[in-house]
Order: sequence, then structure tokens, then C-alpha cells
Amino acid sequence: MVLSVKTVAYAKQSEKQVMDIYFPENQEKKCPAIILVHGGAFTFGDQKMPLIQPIINEALAKGILVASVDYRKSQDAIFPAALADVKAAVRYLKAHSEEYQIDINQMTIWGESAGAYLALMTALTPTVPALNGDVSENSDQSSQVNGLVSFYAPVEFYTMQSEYRSLGNPTAGEGKFESDFLGVDNIYHDKAACDKSYWKTYLDFLPNDFKLKAVVQVGGEKDIMVPYLQSVHFAEQLAQLLNIDIQFTKISTAKHEDPIFYTKDNIKHILNFLS
Repeated sequence: MVLSVKTVAYAKQSEKQVMDIYFPENQEKKCPAIILVHGGAFTFGDQKMPLIQPIINEALAKGILVASVDYRKSQDAIFPAALADVKAAVRYLKAHSEEYQIDINQMTIWGESAGAYLALMTALTPTVPALNGDVSENSDQSSQVNGLVSFYAPVEFYTMQSEYRSLGNPTAGEGKFESDFLGVDNIYHDKAACDKSYWKTYLDFLPNDFKLKAVVQVGGEKDIMVPYLQSVHFAEQLAQLLNIDIQFTKISTAKHEDPIFYTKDNIKHILNFLS
């Protein structure tokens, strides 16, 4: 039987600010942790989504604690609310690391789709006060993590439509979900808003000793939800701009949220790289 604690509140602004914490069997000492962030176009889903269960199962089998996080959606509060929530979840786990027996030097944030955006932004903006939004809980803790896993993430909102056009898809990439997330009429008409939500804007805030181990995986042209070029460019920029040990995989046959990302073999491969 899996030992878990459900709907743990990590902040007080919303009932969405909860996580489910899963403990590896026979845990006797501090262990690594994965903060798992579900997708859903910043609008749907919660921490119990069936899609992400294989990650939980494989991580527990490897002796890794998993905290599956929910967050405020676009209809609840606009950017940076969801990002502030995920950062607060990391801080909460660090503040309670003794209680939950977490090794805070082995924490990975793992997201899929919109959750991957929130994960990568959390990993790459650990010291930007403005992105904590209205959430001040456990502010004495850092939201810095050691590892990042990004599955088919939207990364730079402003370029999504042009990337779809370059892939020969003139009807995709209308940007409604991203526009709602930022609270603007149209992301393609508001570069300033997009820049505020883009990780490269905050490069100068990174600590001098910043280190991160990263896995970026994406499908191909069958992904009609997010252009795969977003992840391609993201992985290239991580390698070029930062001292990051990165593993990039493009699965050309995969669609958005394709089951191939969630096979035992793929998840085990990722966990082995991170360990």
C-alpha cells in the first residue's frame, strides 16, 4: 500500500494551493524528492490526474518522495499566481524537510505541458521576488531546485504562432490559453507581457553558483497543442547560456501528452540520469 498524505495546504490564498505527498516504502532516512506539476492549459486538471501517475509509481519504486502539486488556474488569478504557487510548494517542502524526511539537496521539479512551463520557470528564476506574487508563506526558504524535467512545454509565448506557421500549420497556435494565463487580450499583440513570463528575461537574477541538471523531452509535428520547436530552442539555449547538464530527446512520432512519454522505460531512464 502506498503511504501518502493528501491535500496538504502549502499556502492560504486559495483552496487550489494543495499537494498530495507520496512516500517511498520503508523510508528510513532523508530521500530525494520530485515536485510534480500537472498540465492542463493553465485552466484544467489537478494533482490527481491519471496521466502523471506512472511518474509517481516509478519514482516511489526508486525510493524518491513525490509531491504532486495543484495551483491556481487562469480563471482564479492571472500570472504570476500559478508560478508563485509552485514556488511556494517548493518552499513548503523545504520548510518541512525534517517532517517529511526530504533531502533538500536532491529536489527535482517535473512538469508536463503547462505544468512544464511552471516547472522550468520555477527552476530558472529561484531569486526573483516579483514572481512570488501574493504568496509569502515560508519566505525564509528558497525555491531553488537541483533538477528539472520538462515534457512538451510552452516556453516563449510570443513566438508560438510563428513557429506553427514555420511548421506549415496555419490554424494552430491561437494563444487563447496563454493570453488568459497572462491576463491580456492577445499574447501576439503584447510582447511586454510575454517578456515578463519568459525565463530569459530573468537571467541576470541567477546566482553565480547556479547549477541544474535538466531533461527536456518533446514530440514532433503531431503535437498540435504546443509547437515542438519551443522545446528545441529551450534546450539549445540552456546548453549555450548556462552551466547545465542537459539531456534532450525529440520523439518525432509523439503527440501532445503521448503515452510514450510515460512508459516505464522512459521514466526509469530519466530517473537514472537525474540520480
